Amino acid sequence: MHARAFRVFRSSALAILTAGSVFVLGPASGAMAAGQASSATQAHWSTGSSNQRSSPALPAISLSGYPYDCTPRSDNPHDSSTYGGVVDGKGWVICRNQRPYEHVDSVLYRQDCWWIFCVWNAVGSGSMTWPPTVFTYGQVRALAIHNCNGSSSHKYYLSSYHEIHDYDGTVWYSYTSSNVVSLNCG
Repeated sequence: MHARAFRVFRSSALAILTAGSVFVLGPASGAMAAGQASSATQAHWSTGSSNQRSSPALPAISLSGYPYDCTPRSDNPHDSSTYGGVVDGKGWVICRNQRPYEHVDSVLYRQDCWWIFCVWNAVGSGSMTWPPTVFTYGQVRALAIHNCNGSSSHKYYLSSYHEIHDYDGTVWYSYTSSNVVSLNCG
């Protein structure tokens, strides 16, 4: 009877653990994956102080579509064609009219899994501000790079914070995220 009770306890504990991990991890990773695709194409600018930064993974609260001539963007992470053995992602602010201040912070995340437990870890980051460094007129780019340590498959995504200041002193900010992509880079 003692061995049977132990088997019932063990299988019940495993069932609770599995159900709990699906409840805790499943909705979070599913919501993030669904949000990645839409936030990359539906970025909006908000106004406020540059001190109002929160997690780069949060979407912006849209108060206005202005500045209409500037586009915040987070490109999908990819195997670098410039540097061998690395994954990179770029966050951008692209404006048709140069602003007195343009800034991008980008963080590259990798999903690491152990058995059924998965977590997102920041593995690279980049930052760029204009002035004085200009990639091209009206464009600011932050490059986040991760050096590969093997060829195991992992999921990656890029999250970026974008900020511009207009000539009248208005501060505009936005958050974007790329799609989640699978790459062979450990």
